[in-house]
Amino acid sequence: PHEMRENVLKSIQRWIDHNESIKASELVLKRKDGSSVQVFSSHFMLKNIYGELEMYCIDIDISDRIELLYNLEKQNNKLKEIAWIQSHVLRAPLARLMALLRLMEFKGIKLQDNFSHNENSINFMQELNKAAAEMDNIIKEITCKTYQIKEFGEKVNLH
Repeated sequence: PHEMRENVLKSIQRWIDHNESIKASELVLKRKDGSSVQVFSSHFMLKNIYGELEMYCIDIDISDRIELLYNLEKQNNKLKEIAWIQSHVLRAPLARLMALLRLMEFKGIKLQDNFSHNENSINFMQELNKAAAEMDNIIKEITCKTYQIKEFGEKVNLH
């Protein structure tokens, strides 16, 4: 791009005069049609068979990579939001239910059906506790797996 021209010329001159090579970096350049393109730009200089310096520039289009990283970051943020909802919003009523069940057990309140003397007897309190604990474990597992997805691969241990 025209606005980069002066700095590029100065960098090339420093390279020739002081052997300060141009560092590889990510840049935004212009295509022939005038649209912007994100590239990784690398330079090297050689002497040709006549002893003259020739500079070569390699620009690799990284637009797709940048877009992919942006989309992954967006998805990661959504997963963090889902994890928060699971661990706080969804788990809150379950935690209250589990506390009420423990309180009922502590006070000796039993929920049994009318067939308590039958072989098909069901202890409703035991089944409610089992179902609540199972649901709690599922929520914890999903939340833990979601929190394992962190920036730079950092994992969080929730236990």
